[in-house]
Amino acid sequence: MVLLGEHDVDTLSGGIEVIFSKQGDTFIPLGCEKNEILEDSELIYSDDNNVRTRRWIWRQSE
Repeated sequence: MVLLGEHDVDTLSGGIEVIFSKQGDTFIPLGCEKNEILEDSELIYSDDNNVRTRRWIWRQSE
């Protein structure tokens, strides 16, 4: 199994990195409009302003 997310680098704010979330970080799932609130220490892909993937980096954002 290969896990990957696709990201439009032209829309990134700064670089992208794999980090642990902080309590209160938010995420909009692909195809949705409503924010989800993340728990502390969830592994995510994030740029400087937005969580790009979550749940062990397989769930893509809008």
